Order: sequence, then structure tokens, then C-alpha cells
Amino acid sequence: MKINERLKQLRKERKLTQKELAHELNVPYRTLINWELGKRNPTYDNMIKLQEFFNVSGAYLRGESDKRTPMEKWEDPELMEAMDQSLNFMTKNIVKLLDQQPERTRADYYSFFVELQHILKYDHEIQDYIINILVNTLSACSRVVDTSIQMKEDGILENDPKYQYVAERELNEISNSIKSIASFIEFE
Repeated sequence: MKINERLKQLRKERKLTQKELAHELNVPYRTLINWELGKRNPTYDNMIKLQEFFNVSGAYLRGESDKRTPMEKWEDPELMEAMDQSLNFMTKNIVKLLDQQPERTRADYYSFFVELQHILKYDHEIQDYIINILVNTLSACSRVVDTSIQMKEDGILENDPKYQYVAERELNEISNSIKSIASFIEFE
């Protein structure tokens, strides 16, 4: 099932018209129509709105899974405590993995961490926006890697249309994230 079909299904389950859903999500009516027709896909921010509104995961909304499990709620104190406790361990593992990478790759990763530290330390006005885009971009990259590994294990080669479709979808999401940052900077 594709995202447009899943969106239409979820809207109908809630017994909402397209206009009503567009109003609830604060998006133009025409935008919602284009999503349901499959002419356009929702932006990252709109995907978050849809996931929260319908209380479903992004994978379910995109038609990648039939499991409706909602997004993790970072406001959950128990989850945050568990993350705080494991952060030091995770950071050490990342450093170990980086030590195994070629020098140029390590330099790029360290540059990333320096910039992330700068964002977290100084750019409070745009911090949430940038961090959300970074997380979205890293998640898309992770999905490309996971999909690549799984498809190779399943005997699907990189020139297979299914492989190309999945990779293209995730690369488009990464591209949209970069465009979001660029548009934010242009309008500031």
C-alpha cells in the first residue's frame, strides 16, 4: 500500500472529509488532495503531523508496515531516563566504530559532531528545527543502509527496480531535509 492509499484509508476511518482533515492539519485543501492522488508526498513536518494526528508510525503511514505502532513519545520520562543512562555507552560505541573507519570518513564524522555541538550550545532559536531535520536525515540514511543490507540478503541486486525505488524514496527524503534547511536560512 502506498502513502496516498494509506492516508485515504486513515481519513475515511475517522469519517473525515478531505476539507476537514486539511483544516485539522492546517494544510491547504489542494495539498491534501494531491497527497491522496499520489501526485505529491507530505513534507517531513507534515508527515509528523499525520503520524501524530492518526497516532500511527511513519512506516505504517508510508505503507512499509501493517503495524500501526505510534511514534515514540520523547516526553515519556521513563524513556528519557533510559536514553540518558545509555547515552554514554552509545557514545563510546560510536567512537569505537569511528576508529575503524578510513581517516577521511573519521574527519567527516568529527566535523559533524563539532557542528552538532555548536548547534546544541549556541543556536537556541533554530535548535529544535535543525535537530529534527538532522534526525530525519540520519533516519533516512539508516533506512537506506538497512534496506540495502536486507535486500542483498534477499538476493535483490542494486539494479533491481524495487531496490531503486526504496533507495530513491529515502534519498528524496534526505534531499527534502536539505531543502528545508536551505529554505529556512533563506527566509530568516
